[in-house]
This record gives sequence, C-alpha cells and structure tokens, in this order.
Amino acid sequence: MAYLIKSRPYRWREHLRPTNQRPSASSALLVSHLSEQLSHYLVELPGLSLRDRVLRLIDLQNSFRKLGRTVVAETGFTARSARDRIRQYLIAHSGLVIDGTELAVVAGISEYARRVRELREEGLKILTGPDLDPSTGLALRPDQYLLQKGPRSSKSLFGSTAGN
Repeated sequence: MAYLIKSRPYRWREHLRPTNQRPSASSALLVSHLSEQLSHYLVELPGLSLRDRVLRLIDLQNSFRKLGRTVVAETGFTARSARDRIRQYLIAHSGLVIDGTELAVVAGISEYARRVRELREEGLKILTGPDLDPSTGLALRPDQYLLQKGPRSSKSLFGSTAGN
C-alpha cells in the first residue's frame, strides 16, 4: 500500500482484490484502511477530475462491500455465495422486515434482489411490496423483504453451494 510520501500519489487500486474473493482481513483492519482511503480522498479532492473522483469512490464502495462481507463472516455466517448469505440472514431474522440496503450489505453485491427472486424459486416464502406485513397489515415497500415464519423444505433451508 502506498502513502502520500515525497509527492508520490496514493495508489488507489494497488490493495484491491476482485470483490468475488473471500475476505481475509479483520473488520478492524478494514475500517482502518477505509479511514486511510477517505483521508487520502479528502486531501486529493481539490486536484481531482470528475472521473478520478468517481474512480476513487468506486474503490471506497468496494472497500465498504468487503467490510460488510467481513462483518457478516465474523458473526458466524459461513455461506460463501451472496444468495446463501441472504438465505442465512433472512432465516435468522424470519418474521422481521428487512430493508434492501441491509441485504446489499449482507450479500456484498448490488444484485441482491435477483438473489431474493432465486430464493423464492427455491421455495422460501419471501414477501415484498406491495404485499402486506402480516404483523402490522401495512403494505411493504418494494425494497423491503419479509421471510414468513413457517415450514420450509430442506432445499430452501440449505440451498445450493453454487453461484452468487
């Protein structure tokens, strides 16, 4: 990892691995790294073109995704694929309304809604807007999800180990 030493610019992409690799760093280390990235961004911001700003923000976004996957793994969720992490999370929070942004963090991908549809196809009873929340009778928003409590098939509980 490079630092702002002797006018050498910070190398934003040196430290990044593809986002599909399993996180190996601790959440504390990743938070420290994110803090460093944000500090460098703030220092360099006045001299950056729009494209350079956007590229730096992409790096920050990828680092936040990696942090999210690491936090989920550190709390005992062992699933490797985004779909399986979402399945585990919804089952652990069955009966609670979960916002889409929450699932995006758990999944570590932006296509979490597609994974939710796949889980429905596997047999999980996942409600979303405009379905009604059974506990309140209020309509769910399109970006809210609720796994109904009740019997599930073994396929939907454990799912496949393939894919994202």
